Amino acid sequence: MVSSATEPHSAEGFATNGDVRIHYRVRGSGPAMLFLHGFPDTAETFSAQVEEFARDHMVITPTLRGYPPSSVPPTVEDYAFPLLVEDVAAVLDELGVEQVTLLGHDWGGGVLQVFAAYFPERVKGLAILNSPIVQRFDGLIRSDPEQQRRCEYMLPYLDYHEGDEKNIAHITRTIRDADWRRHVTDYLTRSPMEGMLNYYKAGGYPTPPYDPAQALVIPPQKVPVLVVWGLEDEYFGLEVLDAPWDAFEDGYRMVGVRNAGHWVFRDQPDVVNAEIRSWLGTVLGESAA
Repeated sequence: MVSSATEPHSAEGFATNGDVRIHYRVRGSGPAMLFLHGFPDTAETFSAQVEEFARDHMVITPTLRGYPPSSVPPTVEDYAFPLLVEDVAAVLDELGVEQVTLLGHDWGGGVLQVFAAYFPERVKGLAILNSPIVQRFDGLIRSDPEQQRRCEYMLPYLDYHEGDEKNIAHITRTIRDADWRRHVTDYLTRSPMEGMLNYYKAGGYPTPPYDPAQALVIPPQKVPVLVVWGLEDEYFGLEVLDAPWDAFEDGYRMVGVRNAGHWVFRDQPDVVNAEIRSWLGTVLGESAA
């Protein structure tokens, strides 16, 4: 279902995957780009990227399941990776998009990496914005005490249930943009959080006891990849970027961004947009409007 919005070449609607409705917004026209957010965040987090790339692209910004206005299915099993990947496909199918450039942050980056690995024919290129390389991260956290220490922030998420204290100030503490931190705080205050935190419980994120033998295995990427990394990321060490040639068969470009943390695309939007624009032109062969 697509409904017109007030801006030219803009629309919003819902795609359906079984009983789950996935909200999305579309702006602009041209080659398709899809940006997918993580936690704690909303689809509007990519405002600077939408403004830049909607000039010459069809920019799609879905809202992950578990995050209103998308559906919030009730069980942990509803957040397994195959279902998350199906949600992305449902949005593309709803919009009639056969091939797309994917760009994801945090959980959104993880979902899109899995999507691209299993459906490379639908992906023109994949950009990873401070989202660990899945093939590297899963094994690293299961064996590296330092990365386990960095990821202790998520252990309380595993015990969260509806009605528990949300501890929103702690969850949003690393969002450097004060206005955006207030926006996310308000969103989390009025939204249920159990679906958002079910991502950590559903098996897609390594949790104690860490067993190296249980590391997630996905195929290497067969599409061009861009990695843009805020060098001051508060959650993940640079070790998550080691040995990417094992994960990327069709080549990759890796860019470290100074004075940027986990939300690299918000901390340094002009730098990130320029890197994406360069990659689109030199690797994917697209020209700016």
